[in-house]
Parts: sequence; C-alpha cells; structure tokens
Amino acid sequence: MPPSVEQSYVADSVTSPLLGAEEKLLFTEDGEPIFVTGDEDERQPKELPKEVQELMDKLALQKVGELQVIDCPALESLKDGEWMTVAAESKDELDWETLWKDKIAWHQEATGGWGPPLKLQASIVTTKDACAVGDRGVLRHLLKEAWANSCNEAIFGSGGIRAIVNYKWTSYARAFTIAQLVCYSAWVLSFTGFVLLTNSGIQSEHRPAESARAGWHGPAHPTLAYALLLASTALMAPFAALEARTIWVYRSYYAKRQILADLMDLAIMLNHTAILGLVLYNAMSKASVEGDVDIDILIAVQVTLLWAKLPYFFKGFDLGRFAPIDTFEHVVWEARYMLLFILFMMFGFGVGYTTLFQKPEDVDPDVGQLAHSIITMFVICKGMGVNIKEMYESRHNVAVIIFFVAFEFLISIVMLNTLISIMVGAFDRMKETSIAETVMRRAELIDEVDCAMQGLGLAHFRSPPYLHVLSVPDEREEEVSICERLHRLKLSVKQMEERVVGRLQEIVESATSAHSADTSAPQPDEAAATKLDPAAVSSVDQAVSEGVDENAPKEPPTSE
Repeated sequence: MPPSVEQSYVADSVTSPLLGAEEKLLFTEDGEPIFVTGDEDERQPKELPKEVQELMDKLALQKVGELQVIDCPALESLKDGEWMTVAAESKDELDWETLWKDKIAWHQEATGGWGPPLKLQASIVTTKDACAVGDRGVLRHLLKEAWANSCNEAIFGSGGIRAIVNYKWTSYARAFTIAQLVCYSAWVLSFTGFVLLTNSGIQSEHRPAESARAGWHGPAHPTLAYALLLASTALMAPFAALEARTIWVYRSYYAKRQILADLMDLAIMLNHTAILGLVLYNAMSKASVEGDVDIDILIAVQVTLLWAKLPYFFKGFDLGRFAPIDTFEHVVWEARYMLLFILFMMFGFGVGYTTLFQKPEDVDPDVGQLAHSIITMFVICKGMGVNIKEMYESRHNVAVIIFFVAFEFLISIVMLNTLISIMVGAFDRMKETSIAETVMRRAELIDEVDCAMQGLGLAHFRSPPYLHVLSVPDEREEEVSICERLHRLKLSVKQMEERVVGRLQEIVESATSAHSADTSAPQPDEAAATKLDPAAVSSVDQAVSEGVDENAPKEPPTSE
C-alpha cells in the first residue's frame, strides 16, 4: 500500500507530495496531465489534486524563444531525445540566445555537414530544491510513487522532470556512473582471471585428473589466483556498501524496485562471499572441498552473473535505447502466463514420455528418466532433433508418436509463435514510451549515485534555482536522430557520387576522343551517294518493260 499524502515527503512548495493512494498520473497525446484511479478508465480525465497541480505548474517549462539551426546533424548533444541544460541563479542572468548559439557553434565546427533547418525551443524551469540530493530533491519521491504504482513512468516524460534528470546526470551522476562501471569491470575481469587460472590447472601437473574429480584442490598457480580473488573481493566491497545503504534508504520500497537487478546484486554478493570462504578454508586446511557443496558450480554461477550484470550500467547513457536487463524484465513479465503454460506443458509431456517408456526393453536414454525427458522436450522445442527410431521401436509406439506430434504442433508451431507475438507486442508498447522509460531508468541511477554520495559524505551538490533548457519541440522529437543517421548516409552517398562522376567523366572523354577521330577522317557525301543519274533510271525502267531477264547483270547506277 503506497503512503498517503500526509505520510509523503513535505519540504517546500516545489517538492510537495505528489499523489495519493491508488491514484495514477498520466499524460494525454497533447501532453496534458490527467489524474485517474485504478478503477477508472485510464483515458478518462480527472482533476488533478492541488499538490500535484502545484508541482506540475512550478516544474513546467516556460518557453522563452526559438532558435533556428541550419546544420542539424551537428547537434550531437540533442540526438536520441537528449536535452541541453545550464544552471542559472535568476531568470535574467544569462542571455539564452547567445548562450545556446555559442554551444551549438562548437558542435557545428566539430562535426560539419549539412541538414534541413530545425527549430529548437529555449525554455527555463524554476527548480528551487527539486535538484537537491536525496530526500530534499524530487526524484527519489517520484521514484517511490512509481514503484508503488501510484503513478506510471509517463510522469518522467514531463518537461521539468526531464530537465532536472538531464542536469543532474550531466553535472555529476554520469561521471560517478562511469567510475562505477570502471570499478565493476575491474571486479569482473579479476574474478574471471581467477576462474581461468583455476580451470587451466585442472589437468596440469599440480592438479592430477583423478584428484580433481575427487574435489576442488585449488588453482594451478595459487599465489596469482588468490591475489586476483582478493582483488575482486576488495572491488566488490564498495558495491556491497552501496547495496546495503540502498536497502536502508528504501526499506519497504526495496522489494518494489528493479526486482531482477536487485536479485542479481544480492545473489552475486552472497555467492562471492561463499566462494571466498570456501577457497580460504581450502587454502588453510590444505584439503579438498568435498561434500554437498561443489565450489565449481558456485564459481560457474558467479562468473555468469557478473558478466550478465555488466550492461546494467549502460542504461543511463542513451535515451530512447533499451537496457538489456530492463527490457528482459518487461518482456518476460508481459509474457509470464504464456511462459508458465509452456513450462507446464513441457513438464506434463515429459512425465508422459517417462510413463510410456517405463519397460526395461523400451527405455530410451533420452526419455527414460524424468530429468532427461524434460530436457528432451526442450530440445524438441528448439527443433534440435529427437530419436525417432526409438519411438517407432517402442512398445507403445502409436501413443508415443501421437504424443510427439501433439507436442510438436502445440508447442513448436502454435505456442512458441504466439509467445514471439506477445513479446513483440510488449516491446512495441515499450517503444511508445521509450523516452519516459529511459528517463526513469536514468533517474534510478542518479538516485543510487545520491545514496552513495550521502554515504561517503560527498552530498554537497547545490540545487540551482533555475535551469535553462534547449530541446527539440515535441512534434519534431525524432528529427534530430533522423538527421544524424542521414548525415552518415550522406557521407557514403557523397563518396559513391564522386566515384560515379569520375567514371562518367572517363566515359565522356573517351567518347569525345573517338568522335573527334571519326570526324577528322574523309567521309563520302551522303547526299551525293543517294542521288541517282536520271539517264540510268530511265534505262532500267525500259529494260523492265521489255521483259529483260531478271538474273541478267544490271548496270549499276552511277553517282555524280
């Protein structure tokens, strides 16, 4: 149950409480905010409460003018829905036209090129404390309301919120995220090096094959491998501290955040701790780790999760792009019931095959046991083939073939194609709100950075009273990114044009030289060649009239 208005954050008139319980803030196609409850149609508008209306009014973009840009491919900073923001102490402190022309001139000189004219909108937003770090700002409370389903991610598509997110991202959050990415990459590489050194010694002289099968005896080069493991543990420590602080800050909201990413974080850190403990126990006791816990399995799971989590840090860098983890979570959630149905069908058919092959003489190693049978069902789904010969030779061959055809038709032909359609539809719905979705993901990264800065005592970021904003008008939101792609296309077309023009010039020059050679040679007078002697014509007519033999040689006409 989301918090009520009285329990929400109360600071100043700008960062006032946002929404009440069971209420959602949506935006119409015209950009107008509407307030609806969960029981009402989302398209039916309702009057916004006073607190939300004040927030939207105070954080609304106030247009101050337009800027005509001739070279739109040069606007690198405005592609993919990005905005440009500059802090100001007052509305009249900066000359917005000179400010933005200077910034755009730098991009034009850096990139060059051509493009259709584009009008950019210059605006200003009154922020006061909305850009502040942590609970003093507005982003954390917006995120809490979104996680509690009190409002959807469309609120992050509003102008003021986008400007705040963009300013905080470019001011400090992007640099901090890059530092996190570098630290996490070092963690992944160091642990991967430990794994590779461990695997390289399995069949070496330090680790015989028979002893390796008996238990985990450590890597072939223990000094370097243990150093890499300890280095990866040291690199993990800041992320563990950040995760612990995030859990403390959000508390009841933690389970409503990014479920998949948070579960991966907890699994990675707990698994790493278990691996470190088992490896140290093995090194100190000089005995193999045997029993129910196989350290090789833990290491394999850990290195897979570490590499899978790496793209998480890229989700804030490009607006309009989809982060792999968030996209996977959204698409799988949309298709969850179809996935469950397919899994249940695979399990049911697997049990059925195990029953049909229960006689010893009928046992097929692919379906004779339940686990093997379920794996075989997955193989059939992937179209990787199945042992048909064993089915024909089975005692219940008719039933086995019927089961096989039914499973192939229902799952491989019908259900899997339906699942693909559902996932495509879910992805299309994501694209409709791609900017708002990615702005919200960036806001989540920013708030994680704020948590880290507060934990380290570095939360000294001052919220500016005003923000100058340069953006693309809503009706031309996609024009910049299109022009960017056209700029690259223009370069390749220009190169092709140069080659074609050069080839045409060669052809024209060769044709001109050949024509000049032909005209310089003496040519017979065509008019004279076609003009016949009248006397010769009359003699031929006389010969024809007298019945002269047609095969007789005729005197050729003479030309003048």
